[in-house]
Amino acid sequence: MKQLAKQKILSFLRRCGYVVMREDDWGDLYRESERWRDRRRHIVQHPPIHGQPDIQIFRTQAGPGVRHIEIAERLICAFTAASRDEADRRIPGAGDDLWTAIQKGELASFWNVMERKDPHALSEYLLRFGDNGTGFGGLTFHPDGYNQIRDESHIALSYFDKVVSLAEAMGCLPYENPEQGLWGENLYKSVDEILDAIEEEFGAPITPPQNAIGVFGIQTSRGVFHYRHLNALYAAWRIKTLLSSGPDAVCEYGGGLGAVPYFLRSLGFLDYTIYDLPIANVFAGHFLMNSLSPEDVALYGEKGDTDTIKVLPYWECRNAPDKRFALTINQDSFPEIDEAMVRSYLSEILRTTRSFFISINQEGQAPIPGGGCNLNISRMMKSLPSFSLLHRSRYWIREGYVEEIYKIGDDRSGQFFERKKQSPLQAAAETREQNMPLTENHMMVAKHPIIFNTPKRLIEVSSWITHTPFAFFLISILKPKAVVELGVFSGQSYGAFCQAVKTLRLDTRCYGIDTWKGDTQLGAYGEDVYEDLYSYNQREYGDFSRLLRMTFDDALSRFEDGSIDLLHIDGFHTYEGVKNDFESWLPKMSPRGVMVFHDTFIKDLDFGVWKLWEEISQKYPGFEFVHGYGLGVAAVGTEVDKDFSEFLHEANGGRFVGKLFNALGQLALSEARINRLSIDSHKQEQTEIIIPDFNREDYMDTVRSVDAMPLPPEADGKKKCAIFVMVKDEDVFLPIWLKYYSRYMDGSDIYVFDHRSIDGSVQKCMKDYQFNVIRLNYPLSFDHLWFKFVADTVQKKLLQHYEYVIFTDIDEIILPDVNKYKGLDDYIQKLDKDHVRCIGYDLIHLPHRDESPYDASRSVLSQRRFWYHTHWYNKTLISRQPLNWEIGFHVVRNLDSTMDEDLMLIHLHKLDFDLCWRKSFERARLKWPYEDIINNRGWQNRITDIDKFRDYYEGWPDNFKIEEIPEDLRKSNIF
Repeated sequence: MKQLAKQKILSFLRRCGYVVMREDDWGDLYRESERWRDRRRHIVQHPPIHGQPDIQIFRTQAGPGVRHIEIAERLICAFTAASRDEADRRIPGAGDDLWTAIQKGELASFWNVMERKDPHALSEYLLRFGDNGTGFGGLTFHPDGYNQIRDESHIALSYFDKVVSLAEAMGCLPYENPEQGLWGENLYKSVDEILDAIEEEFGAPITPPQNAIGVFGIQTSRGVFHYRHLNALYAAWRIKTLLSSGPDAVCEYGGGLGAVPYFLRSLGFLDYTIYDLPIANVFAGHFLMNSLSPEDVALYGEKGDTDTIKVLPYWECRNAPDKRFALTINQDSFPEIDEAMVRSYLSEILRTTRSFFISINQEGQAPIPGGGCNLNISRMMKSLPSFSLLHRSRYWIREGYVEEIYKIGDDRSGQFFERKKQSPLQAAAETREQNMPLTENHMMVAKHPIIFNTPKRLIEVSSWITHTPFAFFLISILKPKAVVELGVFSGQSYGAFCQAVKTLRLDTRCYGIDTWKGDTQLGAYGEDVYEDLYSYNQREYGDFSRLLRMTFDDALSRFEDGSIDLLHIDGFHTYEGVKNDFESWLPKMSPRGVMVFHDTFIKDLDFGVWKLWEEISQKYPGFEFVHGYGLGVAAVGTEVDKDFSEFLHEANGGRFVGKLFNALGQLALSEARINRLSIDSHKQEQTEIIIPDFNREDYMDTVRSVDAMPLPPEADGKKKCAIFVMVKDEDVFLPIWLKYYSRYMDGSDIYVFDHRSIDGSVQKCMKDYQFNVIRLNYPLSFDHLWFKFVADTVQKKLLQHYEYVIFTDIDEIILPDVNKYKGLDDYIQKLDKDHVRCIGYDLIHLPHRDESPYDASRSVLSQRRFWYHTHWYNKTLISRQPLNWEIGFHVVRNLDSTMDEDLMLIHLHKLDFDLCWRKSFERARLKWPYEDIINNRGWQNRITDIDKFRDYYEGWPDNFKIEEIPEDLRKSNIF
C-alpha cells in the first residue's frame, strides 16, 4: 500500500510539471514537495499585507435539467459520429502530448460510460464529474492543478486575487503602484462592489452559470465564481474591445467547457465556433446546453446557423470557409498539443480568420507524461511571418501566462490573386507609399550612405557577402573604438568592417581571431586561405587591423573587460559552442557594446545559433535579418548609442529595413557573380559530376548506400520497370506519390531514398505501402551537385536489373492519357522507345476561387481545378538508357527527345498556398551549399519574404496562362 501511495504521489507531481530525480529516495521526493510549496506564493499576485481577506469558499452541486436526457442523447449521437469519422479526418500529429495521456489515463471511466450509450448514465456522469477533484481543470469548475495545496483559505485568496486582477485589467480598479500612493488596498475591497464595476465596464450581466455543473469557488451575490469564470470573462472582454465595430463571428481552439461563448453571448456575440477533441466536446456541449438552452448549441452532425454556438471536432476547422471568423482565440491548450497539430491549426487560422488571433498560454515547457515537453507558442509564431505581433504582455489573470495579440494581414493568398497587374512605375509608387511614409525617422539608414558602397573583398563562396552593406552601416552608426571578429575564415565579413573603418577614417582598432585550420562543420582547408587574407589585410588595413591566429579562449586575455564595442561571432555553430563564445566574451563588451551573430536562421544539422538567438533576443534589444543564413544583432551594452537604439526600434516596427538590406545584399552578391563571369567567361557550368576532394568521403558513403540497395536477382532477367525518388521530410507529398505509383508498380520495384527525414513521414507510409527504403546521410540537406550524382548513380544501377527506370521528384506525377491507357503500367508495357519526354503542367491552388486548403483525406484532383502548362516541366524521366541530366533534371544534355503528347507530368509544388509558403520558409532554414546559392539553384525553395513568394507563386514562368483541368481527368480521381 505504501508503494502504491508513493507511486500516486510521484505521478501527481510529474503531472504538475516536476521532475523527480530518484524514485527510491523519499528525501528527493520531500525536496520536490518543498519546491511545490515554494511555488504556492506565486499563485497570488496581490500580497495580503493586512491579513486574510474575508472571502468564503462555497460548493454548488449540479442538478439535472428538464431536458437532461434529451441533451445526453444528442451528445452520444455527436460523439459516436465523431469517433467514427476521426480515423479518416483527423489532423496528423504524433499524439505525444498531454491530452493524449489524459484521454488514455484519467478519463478511462468516460470511455466506459460512452461504450454503453446510455443517456441516463452519461447525464449522471457529467453532472458529478470532477466532484472528487481532478488533475486537469479545463473540463470542470472544481479545484485542479492551479491550486496544488487544497487549503480552502488559500484557494479563496487566489480566486479573489483574480477578481481584483480582472478589475485592474479592465480599468475598474486603479493598478496599484508600490513606489507611490496606496499599496495592497485593492485586495480588501468588497467582492460584490468590484463585480458591479466589472459588470458595468463589461456592458452585460456577468452572472456565472447555475446548476449546469458543480462549482467550487468564492461566494458572491451573483453566484459562485471559479477562477476559470474570470479567465473567460477577461477573454470575452478582450474580444469585445478588439471587435469594437460590433458582434462578429468568433472561433476558439480548445474551448474547454465553453465559458467564453457563454459570457460573450450576453454581449450579442451569437456566432461562435469551438474546435476541440470529441471527448472535450461532450463536456462543452453538456455545459452550454444546460447553461443556456439546447437550441443555442449545434453539435457535430447538426445544422448550426449564425445564432448558435457550434461545438465541433478539431478536424472540422479545415471545412470552415476562408475568412469566416473575425477573430480566433486559444488559451491554455496549444502548449499541451502535438507540435505538428498546432502548426496545422495555425495554418487554418491564417486561412479562416480576417483580423486577430489571441494566444493566452504559458511558456514553461514543462515535461509531459510519456516524454517530450509543452510547446512555446511565441517561439513557434516567430517562424510564421503572416502573423504580425501587435501586443505581448504578462497575462493579467494568471501568473506565469503570456497574452499575445496578432494581426492577420488582409493581403493574404486570396486577395493576392485578385490584385491587378501593375506597371513597374505603379509598383514603385506603391512601394514608396507603403515603405517610406516617415522620411525623417523611417529613413534613418539614409543618414549612412556608405551602405550603398561596393564591397572591395568579394568572396563568392561566402554567404556573408549579402550582409556586407549592413556591416558598413554598423561601423557608420556605432563608430566603435574596438571591433573583434571570432571566426574569420576568408575574411568576407572582416574585410567589410575594415573597409568601412578605412572609408570613414575612424580611429578604430580591428582584430580578427581564428585558427585558420577549419573545424568539423566548415571542414579543413589549406594554408593558402590564411596567406591570401594576411597579405590582403596587411596591404589594405595593416595600420589598424591585426589577425590573431589562436583559439577564441586563448585570445580572451588579450582584451580588457569592457573594451570591445562591436563583436561578431561566427565560429563553431553548435549551441554549446556559440553559447560558450557568447558567455566568455560578454564581459569584454563595453557599455556601448553590440554583438552580431551569423547563421541565426539555419535550423539544420547540428547548428544551434538559432537557439541561442532566441534566448538572447528575449533579454536584449535586437533584430534578425533572415537572408544570408540569418544575422542577429543585439545591443548588449547598457549605454548603447541612441541612434542605434532608434534604428532597432525602426527595424522591428516594419519590414522596410529587412527588405532594404536584403536588396543591397543581393546587389553585392550580383557584383561577385559578375566578377567571376568576367574572369571565367570562357568556362561553362560543370554538369558532369566529379567527386569533390573536400567531401569525397560523403560521396563514397552515398555510393555504399546505393550499392546496398535491394535489387532483383540478375539470373531472373530484367524486370520491366522500376521507379525511384529522393525525400526529406515529406509528410504531404510522399503519401500522394506512393498512393499513385503503388497502383501500377509492385512495391519491390519502388525505391525511396530517405535523406535524413526527421518528421516520421517515411515510417508512417511504411505502414500503408510496400516499398524499398534506402537511407542516405549526406551532411547538407540540399546540394544540387550531389542530388544529380545520386540520380545518375541510382539510374545506372537500376538499369542493370530493369528494362526501364523512372525517376521523379516527390511532387511529380507522370500521367498517361486516361482515355488511351488504363494506367502508367499499361503505358510502360506498350512503350518501345529508349526514352520519353513528358508535357509539363503546374497544378495551382487558387484560394480566391473558393478552393479550400488541401485535405489529405481526399484525392488531389477532387480539390483542385486549375493548372498551367510550363515548358520547364517538359522533363525526360522515363528511359532504358543512362541519361546525362543537367542540374535540376529539366534538361538532358546531348539528347534530342521529342515530347509524347499522351504523357503528362503534373507538378504539385503549388498544391496549397500556405503549404508551399511554409515549405519555402522551412527549407530556407536548411544549410545550403554555397555553390547552389551563388548559382541561384533552387531559389524558389529559399524565399523568406512573403511578397517575393507571392510574385513567384503567381508569376512564374513568364506569360503562363491558368486553365481549368479537364473535367474528365478531375472526375477520374486517379490521384
